[in-house]
Amino acid sequence: MDAIELRGITKTFGRVTALHDLNLSVRAGELTALLGPNGAGKTTAISLMLGLAAPSSGQVSVLGGNPRRDDVRRRMGSMPQESALPAALTVREAVALFARFYPTPLPVEQALALADLTGVATRRAGTLSGGKSAAWPLRWPPWATPTCC
Repeated sequence: MDAIELRGITKTFGRVTALHDLNLSVRAGELTALLGPNGAGKTTAISLMLGLAAPSSGQVSVLGGNPRRDDVRRRMGSMPQESALPAALTVREAVALFARFYPTPLPVEQALALADLTGVATRRAGTLSGGKSAAWPLRWPPWATPTCC
């Protein structure tokens, strides 16, 4: 079974066709890059894989199920293209907040240690350097220990 499977996917937005007859299979553990110019449909394809959008036609399967179903989404993980910490929260508070989005989060202190954020845990997110703020998405611990993706 492929971890991600897109078959005959077409996605339109009004008169604009973002994807036309896309077929893609990704096996579990396989690293895949989507490359192309702006407007090629990369973000649209990822939105379909994450269940954030439905195809106009075709079938999307992640872990053998529809990624728009909660039971499938609980088993998935992704890193956002952009993210920002709420400036008024401490890093510890932000970690606790984001952990609540998942059904089986790590304990906050364990997540801080895993993400190498213990040293800045009491600092307000708004006071972090640009580098620390930019690194935040890369430091998100595996809250939900996803099955894949």
